[in-house]
Amino acid sequence: MKQTFLFLFLLLLPIAANAEDSGKCGESVFYSYDKETQSLNIFGEGPMWSYDVFDNFATVPWPNSVQKVNIEPGVTSIGSGAFINCHDLISLTIPNSITIIDDYAFKLCTSLSSLILPDSINEIGFQAFYGCSALISVLSLNNNSPLAYSQSFEGVDKNKCLLLIPEGSMTAYKKSSTWSLFNNIKEDISGDVNLDGEVNKTDLSTLTTYIMGKAVENINEYMADINKDQKINAVDVVTLIDNISLRQTDIKPFFSVEWVPYLEGADVVALSCKLNNDSKNDIRPDRKSV
Repeated sequence: MKQTFLFLFLLLLPIAANAEDSGKCGESVFYSYDKETQSLNIFGEGPMWSYDVFDNFATVPWPNSVQKVNIEPGVTSIGSGAFINCHDLISLTIPNSITIIDDYAFKLCTSLSSLILPDSINEIGFQAFYGCSALISVLSLNNNSPLAYSQSFEGVDKNKCLLLIPEGSMTAYKKSSTWSLFNNIKEDISGDVNLDGEVNKTDLSTLTTYIMGKAVENINEYMADINKDQKINAVDVVTLIDNISLRQTDIKPFFSVEWVPYLEGADVVALSCKLNNDSKNDIRPDRKSV
């Protein structure tokens, strides 16, 4: 009886006893693990292997203490059980080549607070994000809601977690028996930094305040990175002004030629512009990072 219990316990372990720093995790997919930063990089071509611990397909070769996972373009699926019980996982990058997130892939990743699903995702497996109780935002970029199962997001607080979807795709997500369980669904409107469903001067104020390093409420960092260069800086302010001017007729167009750069050496550290040609409304947001 004790031997049977020990066997079952070992079977359910999500990691190998001797985790390797690098190796294969698919026929043409490889991984490298940095112990110092607890970061995992997955790269190559094609699908990952399945690590369904319940069927003992294979033993996961990286430790479940991994904190950051970066999957590079070219990988087409995230294997079953690949990151089950990775309680310390806080950062996840999924490329636009992934089409399937398999069963149990991120089950019980209890520290993961945000998730971006690229538009290439077609299917999210059974219990793929089961028990991810820290999730407060999910951004799904597929206009047609990906196939998801009843327990794909079981254990996620669907009253608290914000589901962001592409503009014009609300009907598709509401028709899904899984996605419709989220009670806070908003369309991803470019420039809606504070997620109030509108793009206006309030978003501009929120963004500039954030860039200047001051505390702000109701800002979504993905939405704040308006030009999607993975940096939140004065360039995003320029883009936001453009978005506002195109949406609202009471604001004159202000494109980049009307912005005055402030330089430190060769680097642009701030921008200045005038709203409605009123010098009292000058905006000079210091760049947070470039």
